[in-house]
Amino acid sequence: MTVDEIAAIDQRLHEVTVTGRLCGGVDQTLLADGPRVIPVTGANAPDHAWVEVTGDWTGDLLVAQRTKVLRAPEQPPTTATELPEAEAIIWPGCLEAIVHNAAMFREIRLFLDGRDFVEVKTPMLQAAPEISFFHQAVTQPMRGTSFYLRTDPEEYLKRYLTAGIEAVYEISTNVRDDADDSTHLTEFQSLEFYRRFMDFQEARELADDLIRHLVRRHSAFGPRPTVINPDRPCARARYADLTKQVTGIDLDAPDCATAAGLAARIRSCGLTVELSGQATTWRRNWLDTLFDDHVLPALDEPTWVTHFPADLAYSYRLDPANPNYALRAELYLPGGMEVAHVYENLTVERELRERYTVRRRHRLDCGLGETVLNESLMGSARIGMPPMGGGAIGMERLLMTLRGDDEIGAGVLFGQEIAKARPGAPRTGEDSST
Repeated sequence: MTVDEIAAIDQRLHEVTVTGRLCGGVDQTLLADGPRVIPVTGANAPDHAWVEVTGDWTGDLLVAQRTKVLRAPEQPPTTATELPEAEAIIWPGCLEAIVHNAAMFREIRLFLDGRDFVEVKTPMLQAAPEISFFHQAVTQPMRGTSFYLRTDPEEYLKRYLTAGIEAVYEISTNVRDDADDSTHLTEFQSLEFYRRFMDFQEARELADDLIRHLVRRHSAFGPRPTVINPDRPCARARYADLTKQVTGIDLDAPDCATAAGLAARIRSCGLTVELSGQATTWRRNWLDTLFDDHVLPALDEPTWVTHFPADLAYSYRLDPANPNYALRAELYLPGGMEVAHVYENLTVERELRERYTVRRRHRLDCGLGETVLNESLMGSARIGMPPMGGGAIGMERLLMTLRGDDEIGAGVLFGQEIAKARPGAPRTGEDSST
């Protein structure tokens, strides 16, 4: 029998055989199999050995009669052993998040497959850097060519819809060459999805429904309750309304229409926004920094922030009802951590090319590297990319949210090894972003 099977039985059994790993508890010996453990007594074997124990199960204790050692460690792990698996051997419960992560992925696939989305795969290696504002990692030369590691699969996924598939999604592994912290891993996974003719509101509702569905199914498995209420949609607030509510600044006021005017208004309110050089000439930088530093920290409930200013409409359609704002929304938790974003996509080549050209200039003024336009994406738009909506959800952040964890990475056993392996290592190659 397995540890999982025997743990579910609350009556006495004779002559049961259970396989697992011995580990010392606070006041008793435990038999572990993954994150599940049962107490055992009388097992004569080295600590942390893989064993086969035959004995009587009392309903809450395995009384060993015979113990067969299957594999004993050559060197018992200690807290000083700098291996993630050593920590899991000593504290098997930390593996619980790995199991939770797998359950979350299964549920996501069932949810999207049931809505006729097709799971697809996109390239990890890219010949040219992305036009984004994340630092993009570069490979060593392979057959004389270096490649860029993607920061997200967005542009390839959209091209699947041009090819004719109605709705696609990918749970992708991505790399952003930025320092790890409590909410970010250098190598991470994201869910990204798109559907032709899906509008902005439908994209937001789909993401909200999926997240709340996962909360209903899996929130109980974390150390603390999640902040998301599964029984009602997350709150919504427009970007401009929230900014005015928190800072008193009216983004629609004529004196806030330019970078210089908005900067002056921010200073007159006694707010500090750190920008310098050419970056100060872009209104979008003042908007972004004001929002990140002063508005988001004031959030006290999970909130979809909708209708971002047109300055921040990188590849998003503008709102026909008010073209000063874009059909873009992001879900933030209390304190300001982003979990998801959705938008209605721009698919007209001329407009898309204009936006990307502006983004290239913006990157240069912000001290980032030169990039080229993605002509394959432009060509895809030219030959008939359909109108579409979609978005992305960070998988590690979503698991962190479902479990109520304080830090990211519980579901990825080796997630922090890169950070430990290359502290202070210089970045290589071009910067990039989305």
